Amino acid sequence: MADKQTVLLVDDEPITLEVLEATLASAGYEVLKTDRGGKALEIVSEQPVDLVFVDYRMPEMDGLELLGICKRSNLICRSSCSLPLKVSS
Repeated sequence: MADKQTVLLVDDEPITLEVLEATLASAGYEVLKTDRGGKALEIVSEQPVDLVFVDYRMPEMDGLELLGICKRSNLICRSSCSLPLKVSS
């Protein structure tokens, strides 16, 4: 059996994380989540993910800053040589 694809959710709104997690988990994805950009960087540097959903407006580090760091760091995911990202507001 193939491994589940892993999605990382990054959003400072708990209800958004809960709704997205429930939706994606019920569709068969492994879901990781955090409310901070710094923790997201820690997660993607420690384990491969297939997709990252990033909130645009967050304290500490906004979504664009997080994406920039991911790009400059050449983070690798399981499915390709670049990390697929989705930004929401």
